[in-house]
Amino acid sequence: MTQQRRKSLRIPGYVYATPGSYFVTICANDRLPRFGNVTEDGLALSAAGEMLEAVWGELPQRFPDVSIDATIVMPDHVHGIIWITGSDDRAENTSLGKIIQAFKSLSTHHYMHGVRSLGWPAFPQKLWQTNYYEHVIRSDASLERHREYIAANPHRRWMKQGSWDTFPHPVVAKLVFAWSAQPDVSRWGQGRDKLDHYQSWTP
Repeated sequence: MTQQRRKSLRIPGYVYATPGSYFVTICANDRLPRFGNVTEDGLALSAAGEMLEAVWGELPQRFPDVSIDATIVMPDHVHGIIWITGSDDRAENTSLGKIIQAFKSLSTHHYMHGVRSLGWPAFPQKLWQTNYYEHVIRSDASLERHREYIAANPHRRWMKQGSWDTFPHPVVAKLVFAWSAQPDVSRWGQGRDKLDHYQSWTP
C-alpha cells in the first residue's frame, strides 16, 4: 500500500533561517484541551499549559540567535511570533524548523513526565501534530495584526462557545515577551525558574 505524502505548508524555495519574524501555530495531535480552558473569567492554563509557556520562553537560551515576541498557549494549540536575529549569512542561523522541532521534543519530554508522575492525561501516539502552520511576517503592519490576533485568541474561543457577552473585553492575553520590533532576549528571565519547579504543579 502506497502511503500518501503529507502536503508541505512551507513556501517553495524560501530559506527559513532568514533573519526576521515568523508567526507559527502548533496544534495538539488530537486537539483535546490538555493545556487549559477558556471560561467567562478568561484563559486558565493547566499545569501542562504553564509548562509549555516555560519551554517556549527558554528557546532563546537554547538558540542564541532567536528571540520571542507575542505568544499564547491555548487549550489545544500554541500561537507565537518568533524572531530569528542572526546574521545575513543564513547558513549560520538556526532554522525555524529546528526551533519548532526542539519545542515539540522538549515539551513532549516534560509532558510525559507529567503523565507518569503527576497524573496528567495521557496522549495517543504523539503530543503534537507532525506539521505546523507558519507565516513569514514581512511588514510592521503585518506584525501588529498578528500580535492583535494572538491577544484576542481567548476572546474568539469564548465567542465560539456562545458566550460573547460574559467574556472580559478587551482581552489582555498572557504574553511571554513584551511586544517590540527590536526584540531583547535578556528581557526573558522566568522560564528556567518555572521549568525547574513545574514538577510541583497539579493538573
